[in-house]
Amino acid sequence: MIHGPEPLRICLIVDSDCISKWEHDAIVYAASRVDIKIDSVLFCTNHFLYRNYFKHFLYFVLNILTMRNKWTKQTGWGHLISDKSRIRRFRSENDGSWQSIPNEVSIWMESNPPDVVLKFGMNLLRNPQNLPSKFGVLSFHHGDPEKFRGRPAGFYEIKFNETEIGVIVQKLTNSLDGGEIVSSGAFKIHKHSYKRSLENAYGGGRYLLLKALSNLGHSQTSASLGKVYSLPTNLQVIGFCFNLFFSKVKRLAEASFFRKKWSISTTNMSINAVMKDSDLFSNSSTLRTPRHLAFAADPFLLNDGSIICEVVEKGSKVGNLAVVKNGAYEIVDSPALDTTKHISFPFVSNIGQSQFLLPEMASYGQQKLFEMGRDNQIIGSIPLLGLENETLIDPVITWQDSAYWLFAGRLGSDLDCLFLWSTKSIYEPFVEHKLNPIVCSPRFARNAGAIFGHNGHLFRPAQNCADNYGDGISIMRIEMITPHVYVETLEKTIKFDRSFGPHTINFSEKITVFDHYKKVFDPLAWKSKKLF
Repeated sequence: MIHGPEPLRICLIVDSDCISKWEHDAIVYAASRVDIKIDSVLFCTNHFLYRNYFKHFLYFVLNILTMRNKWTKQTGWGHLISDKSRIRRFRSENDGSWQSIPNEVSIWMESNPPDVVLKFGMNLLRNPQNLPSKFGVLSFHHGDPEKFRGRPAGFYEIKFNETEIGVIVQKLTNSLDGGEIVSSGAFKIHKHSYKRSLENAYGGGRYLLLKALSNLGHSQTSASLGKVYSLPTNLQVIGFCFNLFFSKVKRLAEASFFRKKWSISTTNMSINAVMKDSDLFSNSSTLRTPRHLAFAADPFLLNDGSIICEVVEKGSKVGNLAVVKNGAYEIVDSPALDTTKHISFPFVSNIGQSQFLLPEMASYGQQKLFEMGRDNQIIGSIPLLGLENETLIDPVITWQDSAYWLFAGRLGSDLDCLFLWSTKSIYEPFVEHKLNPIVCSPRFARNAGAIFGHNGHLFRPAQNCADNYGDGISIMRIEMITPHVYVETLEKTIKFDRSFGPHTINFSEKITVFDHYKKVFDPLAWKSKKLF
């Protein structure tokens, strides 16, 4: 984190009166959490990008039709600065795609040098180290530099069947997209939609500026640098569009005639055994799903050894909660629940002397914590303060260092981003973590079960949603958790060969419960889905 009595002073590089909306929102989001001010602006007046319209004609058509989105709209930056901010207009020195800032501009900056320069304009910048700045020049790159340098964002990732688009904030050097990385993330690729994939990368990537400004003194270099790509040729665009078309057709066919057949299984394996061996299927037993239910999933263990899970009745699109004991399913019936609204992921936690339920209930509005009675029915509810305007996805709570920590996704970015809140008491307001989102990756973001302790460490199960939804679990070890810092590392992965999953996993002393699914042919599958 950047500490000090004075705000972090930023110099902004632009080449017009507007920047992209994602760039604008990145600054606004960072400013809401870190004390910063833009006290100078370098305005390049001769920005020029050579374009071969004949060679890349279809790319520019693709750009207009799919690459322009809500995050690339032009937004004015004038209101981000104060009346005291200095603005220096200049003409750059050009060498092909590279531009250099004249020496007299550097001299002008030396009279009041910024802490960091933020580049949201110009082409490739030559000799960025010549600018007087304590922490150098920061710039975004939408691509994993170990695989994809250059441009355009996301194109070659989709072309080569990648599952995510990497995004970094780097300290610029003369090596194209080879600078020191100060923050990074990854965002899910939707193979049927280039536009949606880019919206994920730009929308989620805007959070990384905050992380970069909080990590300026701890940059790292890439282990290796990948190929530098350039604008695709017309032939490459034609092949790309055919791949998108076939992905759309495949997606529509699967949605129309295939459904996920979910199963819940248990095995007599302890946490120790699971952490040593990922073969959960050995000696596991699959629960029978009653005929009137379309599926049962999201299993958690209650104190009496029974299972609570989400169930959906055939012909319905709404999830409800059910307790499974001795093979029998009993719907959780309570005035606190509305059976016409979706509820799922019934996380179970013991707080004080009581057993509580913290389900996903985004369709209800405010998140609540439900107290469970001895008969596993709801006997009371506690609205979680500070979360009144949040729509949480798959929330879990853990107690650590005299605080309750609530991990959850936010509706709309839940496959890519994980957020964190904390409080001293469940009756007091939850406070958002300073570096939210704490995780930006479809492989590690979405919760897959309760946080558990093992060998003196806390571990968080996370769904792997990079390719197929819930197709495997990443066990993340929590290295540090404070109101200002969150660090976790990948401990191990669990993935099945015989089905997709696991999707959710939970433990008691001697039992592990998990769910998984198969895609089965069903000519009427389209009836229960929204295809368009």
